[in-house]
Amino acid sequence: MPGGSTDEDCLHLNVTTPDTAGPAHPRPVVVWLHGGGFTTGAGSSYDAHRMATRGDVVVVTVNYRLGALGFLAHSGLPGSGTFGLADQQAALRWVRAEIGAFGGDAHNVTLAGESAGGYSVCAQLASPAAAGLFDRAIIESGPCTGRPDRPFAPSSIPLNTARAKGAALAAQVGCGAARDVTVCLRHVDVARLLSAQDTDQQPVYSTPLLPSDPAAAIAGGRFHRVPVLIGNTHDEGNGWAAGIVQAGHPVTPDTWPDVVATFFPSPGQAKKILREYPVHRTDGGPVFGAVIGDANFACPTARTDGLLGSQVPVWRYEFADEHAPPLTPAPSVPARRPARRRTALPVRPGRPPPPPDSRAEPARRHHDRLLVPLRSRRRPERSVVATLAPADGGVPGAGPRRPHPYGGAPPPLRVLEHPRMTTDT
Repeated sequence: MPGGSTDEDCLHLNVTTPDTAGPAHPRPVVVWLHGGGFTTGAGSSYDAHRMATRGDVVVVTVNYRLGALGFLAHSGLPGSGTFGLADQQAALRWVRAEIGAFGGDAHNVTLAGESAGGYSVCAQLASPAAAGLFDRAIIESGPCTGRPDRPFAPSSIPLNTARAKGAALAAQVGCGAARDVTVCLRHVDVARLLSAQDTDQQPVYSTPLLPSDPAAAIAGGRFHRVPVLIGNTHDEGNGWAAGIVQAGHPVTPDTWPDVVATFFPSPGQAKKILREYPVHRTDGGPVFGAVIGDANFACPTARTDGLLGSQVPVWRYEFADEHAPPLTPAPSVPARRPARRRTALPVRPGRPPPPPDSRAEPARRHHDRLLVPLRSRRRPERSVVATLAPADGGVPGAGPRRPHPYGGAPPPLRVLEHPRMTTDT
């Protein structure tokens, strides 16, 4: 994930608005939370022009504190463990108060994100402090039922665990024996702190901002009642599998039992995986990817869908474009099923578009249509699964292709500046 900053003056947000927006004609607002494992990324990693102009919406991309600066927990730091989530809420409060000056409808705000950003949406759904800050939610590849034993997808950790990790980090940077650990930590160079932190970070629950694990809160019905769009990509695990295989862990019929035992150590789980996901001579990488994707994304997304859908309107999608530009190479082995890294990220509204003749274009248009009709208030009778893949020019099961909901050429972009907002470029 590109972007990110080690400068403390980093809590910026970016507003992109179509020329049609104005106080007299306010447009729906999308607040976008970036992904990156809670350690990397920035609001400026995303060019929101296409989403704003094609969707006729005001788009706000947000920076929030990452890594140890956003999620380290220590008893001497009130609110620690959730500083990054607090930054997101500060941005949402700003949007409610100020977005009207940019032509946005402060009463029609959709909170959206992918991966860590998607899980952040889950955390905000479960946070009492986020009440009334957004009207709709979009969760992409960050299911709310993530768990630490499913390490490829985001999750949260309890305060006692987080404080133990914080104490270990403090000791690692030379502050463990300090009289005032927090004062010592504030004098540690940022680069040293970041080099000592874990690869991925997690929001912390049992805290004032996040009283419960989002999975438990949503299962118990303790979340904000707003409509939700949720989904994941078809082969979500292939990129992870590719990296593991290329790091020197080949997946063959002989090595598969050891790979499963290493990456899925829960008692009794390994035998079930070996039975349900057999590896043949040439398909080890994709099978490994399927296990990662199903365990960490597809099944938790379905579970989240069911929990949310019992209380609020839910729409569910699956992004399944075989020709979407890859973020990482797929496992380089012949495959029984295509060994592709399916990712919605490069074709999400706001990412640099593929070449005009790319076969990803039809799926991108369908994905745009899912995300931009934000005015709908219809309550579905059940969750809807839309498979986003070009097939005869349309989406399977969706009937003939419909024209773009707003039609015609996208309106010109107008860049606005507001005296109370700092923008990054």
